[in-house]
Amino acid sequence: MTRLLIWDAPNMDMSLGEIYGRMPFATERPDMKAIMRWYKNTNSIEQSLACIFVNYENRGGSNPKFHGWLRMLSGSGYTIFVKPKINSESDVDDDMIAHIKDHLDGLTEIVIASHDANCFKELTVSLAALGVKIVVTGYSELANGWDMGNITFHDLESIEGVFKNPLPRHVNVFNLPSEGMFFEPTGHNATRQNRRIPAKRVNPIASRISSARALQNAQDAQSSEHSDAQIPSEPSGEPSPSAK
Repeated sequence: MTRLLIWDAPNMDMSLGEIYGRMPFATERPDMKAIMRWYKNTNSIEQSLACIFVNYENRGGSNPKFHGWLRMLSGSGYTIFVKPKINSESDVDDDMIAHIKDHLDGLTEIVIASHDANCFKELTVSLAALGVKIVVTGYSELANGWDMGNITFHDLESIEGVFKNPLPRHVNVFNLPSEGMFFEPTGHNATRQNRRIPAKRVNPIASRISSARALQNAQDAQSSEHSDAQIPSEPSGEPSPSAK
């Protein structure tokens, strides 16, 4: 019996960038050692294989950080497939599918870390029909494509030790409280927008009505003052010229 973990590194990195609204820093990326611990501890099957698929864009010169990352992955128990990124079409989709097909004999479970459901859908549906357990891990707010009844989804942040700090999941609607919640503005205009948010909501129709009433009251007051100026004050002791 065999279990297989497929980690779609380009897609997972891009998806994390959507969560942050920018490319994540190295310290914000998932801890692959923690993921390996989770993967091995969730099942007692002896043969648990894990492979990470990477697109590498060679920009010239050495890349010690990348090579150090590969050594860490290899030392943590991962098989690594690295493909040079020559153009926008040189992805690793076909390579991941081929790797799964190479391990179909005795396959009982597959864990896929990717949000590219279109890449895996046809194969996973066929495998599920044969009794293979399908598990997908990623970010819940980006997992709409995996909305299939024969797939178990596991949110990556729920795995212990994967992230050092909570993810800035500003628009995560999967764990809403029953009373609802506000999502605060983000990005470079966040502070300015926060200052513009009024403390009290204003009904624009009621505001116009109130302004119209205030204007009418002011006009009435001016009219009353004008009328009062033409009314004689208390009569004096002498008769008016017309009374003589």
